[in-house]
Amino acid sequence: MNQDQDQDQGNVQAQAIVKEEVLSVGQWLLTTLVMAIPLVGLIMIFVWGFGSGNKSRANFCKAILLWYVIGIAISIIFGAAIVGMLASIAGTL
Repeated sequence: MNQDQDQDQGNVQAQAIVKEEVLSVGQWLLTTLVMAIPLVGLIMIFVWGFGSGNKSRANFCKAILLWYVIGIAISIIFGAAIVGMLASIAGTL
């Protein structure tokens, strides 16, 4: 009886593992093409990143969003440094 329960539990675990669909090269090309469209791309990155679609595409879009946040933070830091330098130069004139 115990062996039957172990086998049933193994079958349930095997059924719980769902294979994720692999995106083809064409699907990745379409994904990057849509992402290149200025406003539509940004909206689609959020839709794909936090929607219930393909996990691989969702992780890719989340990584892209993280790069956007890092880029914005670096831009703000450098922008503030440049404004500070210009203010310093303008103050010495």
